[in-house]
Amino acid sequence: MQMNVMERIREIGMMRAVANTVWQVKKVILGEGLFIGLSGVLSGIGVGILVSYFTALFAGEMAGIRIRFLVPWPAIAMAIVFGLAVSAVSGIVPASRAAKVNLSEALKYE
Repeated sequence: MQMNVMERIREIGMMRAVANTVWQVKKVILGEGLFIGLSGVLSGIGVGILVSYFTALFAGEMAGIRIRFLVPWPAIAMAIVFGLAVSAVSGIVPASRAAKVNLSEALKYE
């Protein structure tokens, strides 16, 4: 997120120049962080469920036994909550730095 903010200093300066408040800039950066975190968590959970299913299916066939496949929904819910919490916390510092961008320097920045 910090690299994302640093690469978009001019864009953030333009947002501030067109009357966005500091809080609105922070919300945009935090929202982006949460969206990135959510997409990562959901894709990771999807891939994890698929890999677990195929592992149970093929490992059972190779061993000649039947392996039950269960989706641990409480663990998945905890993973989603934890992933979003980490995304939100990791976006706080970049969001506050983005909100403190000096407008004149940001608009000159290339």
